[in-house]
Amino acid sequence: MITCILFHYILSVKLVIVEIFQEFIGPTGMVLILKHRQFYLKTTTASVLDPALTFTQYVSGATQVNTGTIGTSSAANSLSFSTTSFPYDGSQNLLVIVKSVRSSGSNNDPQVQYNTSNSRHIQWVASGSDPSGNTGTLTNNRPNFGFDMTSAKALACADGNCYCIPTYTNVGDKLNSFTTTGGSNNINDADNTTGTYKNKYSTQYVEVAAGSTFDFSSPITGQNTNFYIWIDWNKNNIFEASEVVFSQYKSGNGLSFSGTINVPSGQANGNYRMRVRTAYTGGVSGTVYPCNNYDYGQARDYKVVVVNPTCSGKPTGGTLSISPAVGTPGSNANGTVSGDTPYEPGISYWWESSSDGITWNTIAGQTSANLSVAQAGTQDLYYRRITKCSVSGDTARSTIAMYSTFTNDWPTFSAWFKAEGLPAGKVTSWTGSGTPGITVTATPSVNQPTLIDGSVNYKQFNYRDRVKFDASNNTYLSNTSPASNLLGNDGGTIFGAFNNITSDATDFFYSPTVLYQLKVGFRYQSSSTSANTGYTREFTGTAPPTTELDNSSSRIITGWGINLTAGRVRGGQFNGVDLTNFIDNNSTYTPKISAGKFVFGKRIDNNNVDNLEKSDNSMAEFIMMNTPATASQRDKIESYLALQYGSTRGNNSGTATTYNYISTKGATIYDKSANSGFTNDIAGIGRDDVSTLNQKQSISVNVTDPVTVSLGSGAIPSKNSANSNTFSSNYSFFIWGNNGKIPQTVYGDASLQANLPPSLGPNAARIARIWKAQITNFSQAVAVGFETSLLRNYLPLTNLRLLVWNDPTNWTGATVISGATLNGSRIEFSVPASTITSAMPYFTLATIDYSATPLPVELISFNAVLNAQNMVDVTWATASELNSCYFAVERSKDAVNWETVGTIKGAGNSNALLNYSTQDKDPYAGLSYYRLKQVDLDSTFQYSKMVAVKLNKNILGIYPNPASDVMNIIFSSDKDQEIFIEVINSIGQLVQKEHFNVIRGSNSLNINVSKLAGGVYFINLKTDTPNNVEKARFTVVRQ
Repeated sequence: MITCILFHYILSVKLVIVEIFQEFIGPTGMVLILKHRQFYLKTTTASVLDPALTFTQYVSGATQVNTGTIGTSSAANSLSFSTTSFPYDGSQNLLVIVKSVRSSGSNNDPQVQYNTSNSRHIQWVASGSDPSGNTGTLTNNRPNFGFDMTSAKALACADGNCYCIPTYTNVGDKLNSFTTTGGSNNINDADNTTGTYKNKYSTQYVEVAAGSTFDFSSPITGQNTNFYIWIDWNKNNIFEASEVVFSQYKSGNGLSFSGTINVPSGQANGNYRMRVRTAYTGGVSGTVYPCNNYDYGQARDYKVVVVNPTCSGKPTGGTLSISPAVGTPGSNANGTVSGDTPYEPGISYWWESSSDGITWNTIAGQTSANLSVAQAGTQDLYYRRITKCSVSGDTARSTIAMYSTFTNDWPTFSAWFKAEGLPAGKVTSWTGSGTPGITVTATPSVNQPTLIDGSVNYKQFNYRDRVKFDASNNTYLSNTSPASNLLGNDGGTIFGAFNNITSDATDFFYSPTVLYQLKVGFRYQSSSTSANTGYTREFTGTAPPTTELDNSSSRIITGWGINLTAGRVRGGQFNGVDLTNFIDNNSTYTPKISAGKFVFGKRIDNNNVDNLEKSDNSMAEFIMMNTPATASQRDKIESYLALQYGSTRGNNSGTATTYNYISTKGATIYDKSANSGFTNDIAGIGRDDVSTLNQKQSISVNVTDPVTVSLGSGAIPSKNSANSNTFSSNYSFFIWGNNGKIPQTVYGDASLQANLPPSLGPNAARIARIWKAQITNFSQAVAVGFETSLLRNYLPLTNLRLLVWNDPTNWTGATVISGATLNGSRIEFSVPASTITSAMPYFTLATIDYSATPLPVELISFNAVLNAQNMVDVTWATASELNSCYFAVERSKDAVNWETVGTIKGAGNSNALLNYSTQDKDPYAGLSYYRLKQVDLDSTFQYSKMVAVKLNKNILGIYPNPASDVMNIIFSSDKDQEIFIEVINSIGQLVQKEHFNVIRGSNSLNINVSKLAGGVYFINLKTDTPNNVEKARFTVVRQ
């Protein structure tokens, strides 16, 4: 039955029987006298009973308020008795459950009793299920009992306030701990003992400001548990339904609950009781009440202290870290911030997410100091935290971090050898991690290969260590008891980073039962261990182009479909390029191949002759799979190896998307189509935690590319492992390629001197090679270095500039970076963060003075000077000439479009100092440029530096010219001033002098020349600016 009683203070219900025992007519007509009554009470929000619920469901969470037998009674008699106290606050309905056992009949179990003519009782049920047959009619008629209410005794009191004590039937479930974060003081309750109720109000508290939040975390002991938290914000000593600040149900065992609690804005300062409670409600989610009895669980009370905000000024946003940085779709992105302003009252947080790092959206419900939010689907999302001080109103952002969700198909390797990290010197042992993995050793020191440090000939293996095998010293590493499943029985795969591919030596030898032998020359070979037979697949086709690589350079080798039983290899690749031409044949081997071996560096035959086909190669990495690698897996593993060892996937000729670079989450991090025209000599730096890629500096191993890019500003370290800088986030990549032009410092090509930043001056030029970067989740500072051996005439360093821009054809608006330094064999520039970006991906090397460029003619000077007659005298001198045909003097208004103003024949061949000169009699007004074009007998040519000449030509015109009477001079002045005009005859004599007061702008000056004899005259116009003289020429005619 449901009784609605409204009280506004805590009460303890005691049933006082006003029960009138009636006779009930059973199905057989007998009179039944009921006894052994049991009473249960619990609160409920329901207003009617649900006929579908059983007794067990009704009684779950209820409190039995009497024990034992109440007694018996005959009809029309009544019996009064008292019950135990039941706290009741009147905020919900009260459910009264009566259980009785009949005293006679064939079955003493409780049964449904009913009266078809007058159904007074609601329902009698038997512990968990209705008996079959007699299932009476459920009504809302009130049974014949009554009860009264008496004030409850204070049970849990503090600060003058008293609260009900929750109860449980069983002891065992518990909170293993309860902690908070985000407060200026935090709860840190490590109590993991049992007990139904623990009052921690006086000893454990969290201190926060109104309008802020705090986080909690609580692992528990218990299963299929509801977890509730109330805070009595209105201090009425009742935990009301509106004061539930957290509720969650979790199934299973080993549960842990966490969340964020908001403190209402405007909440008054003071102490507030917080109740934390777990409850088992029949193994299903259910509403939990703060005072009721439950079968299992534990309750604890704590204090929340609301205080005035104390923060001030602008907070510090800090550095965001998300760990791990990857997960499966639907997993949580968990972020923490370091280096931020410590929490104090008045500090609040919220979190934002973005799919592109540009447009940001606030994440609902994320207002705690730490991030924990589920990320659906396969995607990359950027996150940042906003910190606000309510006193100042200032906010600050954290750094940005990314979380990636994807389905990870990075395989488990059966063996994975990496030279990086091996001890320096002789290699005595090398372990291939993986499942099952393997270790190879060499005991005699004379047979031990050598670890070559990544700083030695760093361009060969991209600043990485490698193991060098020496055929002359019979070096090797072996294992005489290898696992039999390192390549599986059908379709295994190998990957490796080797050099010296022209060698016919055996680099890898594996014979668990039959032989698998790799010669990186490039040959796969197998053999029987019992007969002189075998199988060979020798690739004779596509090989890395010699114009890109020399024999010492690393390249990536792939082989798949390796069948140890049949001794076959289905495919092979160099740098990701399929080797399509091959020869398959059976071969005869004498002697037979030895079984039970795993060897790096040579082949061992069946008679243990071990000095065969010895290797002179270097090996940096070797990977084995005992399953076929899928196309997706090959893409990812080859991309990883190519970035780690500076190889160009697909070689320079491979421009198809087949040779794109792919991260372990399947994203294209270098797209050959999108970077068309700039896909030569690809290299890159980046971090990919799944593959373990952590390449901090890279240079292409291709022979002609000079560029190193290194993480962090300052000097580029000697090798990758010496670079102490760290990537700010996972899946960060900076990958570049070039346009294939020659990487020399200066050319005589006019296009390389045009469209450059004006700040570089008139003698600037750039090199022909341009690099383009593809940036993924990366905005840190880098250093860019150029190998001096691949440049020429790079001194003085002060002339060099690094240009960064968005247009490879016009660099006029480029960012200019100076400060070149010489670090060993590299010229290096420090590039600030966010300079080379997706919006500005191109970079190249320039000089502000290309005069040091070696020309076929050894030019020792070139000058252009304005003379007294406003003509330009052009002079140059050569120390020697070789096959020199002629010189052409060119001029330009814009340093782009040029015209020839004179030519002078060259000396052909000369070792003497020769001086040349010519004159531009009618130069351009304003700024103009001059350069010298030297043409050889074979029509090849080179250009000199450019020289700028400025003709201050404010005399805009003279008319009439010739004149006979009055001559007008049109003069443009930049200010109001007094000017003087001198008229000079052809023999240099001053024949007339005038002065004028002119105004700013255009002026018409009249000169009377009527007294001058016919002939040619010159004008010197002098302003009030010292040494500023403009010249003009005019003619006087006489009849």
